[in-house]
Amino acid sequence: MNTVVYFIDLIALQMVVIQGTVLHNDMQTLHESLTKVSKHVKPRINQSQPVNVDVMFAMNTIQDYDEISGNLIFTASFAFFWNDELKMWNPLNYNGIINTQLPILKTWVPALVLRNGVNQNSLFTFSNNMDIETTVVIYTANGDAVLIIFGHYQITCESAITHFPYDEHNCTISLWAPDVLSGIRLSSEKGMFFDASIATVGIPMIIRKERTVETESD
Repeated sequence: MNTVVYFIDLIALQMVVIQGTVLHNDMQTLHESLTKVSKHVKPRINQSQPVNVDVMFAMNTIQDYDEISGNLIFTASFAFFWNDELKMWNPLNYNGIINTQLPILKTWVPALVLRNGVNQNSLFTFSNNMDIETTVVIYTANGDAVLIIFGHYQITCESAITHFPYDEHNCTISLWAPDVLSGIRLSSEKGMFFDASIATVGIPMIIRKERTVETESD
């Protein structure tokens, strides 16, 4: 009998938003104001300044790992945090509204891809239109933004079978901003700690596969 055990760090994300009574007209007016800005415009008053995007990563399930190809299949959650200087407001002008949300199709979101993805590189693995329509960016009055996505991913890892069957494999989820004009700087202060540089980031993981063989005795 072969037993396979996977070890990996998990990160849980919890967000609590407290707000008083909000009237429909006030929220509608705020949304109209926030969506006047084109979703293609970088969220900076000075467009030459970079956008700092912090990444939080949580592994949900590991579905498969192929030791020969080094391909890892998993489901995971990504949370992205940044500040949008073009979507700030005074709560006193909107009946005390301190936070709201906008559909991702109507606002700026960081364009990031998986550098070591297999078959596809997009982080946005929506399965239907409803998933797209219901995915939102949450904003606070000071411009802080949060985007949370869930997906099914496949990446390539470094496969090492020298010490088979007690092998250990290093997997890095490498994120990249292909649009060099966007000036995105990635970090992970709220999630896993890893080395980061402009427009690229790697999330390291170690997968250990330990096998125990049970034999029947007479």
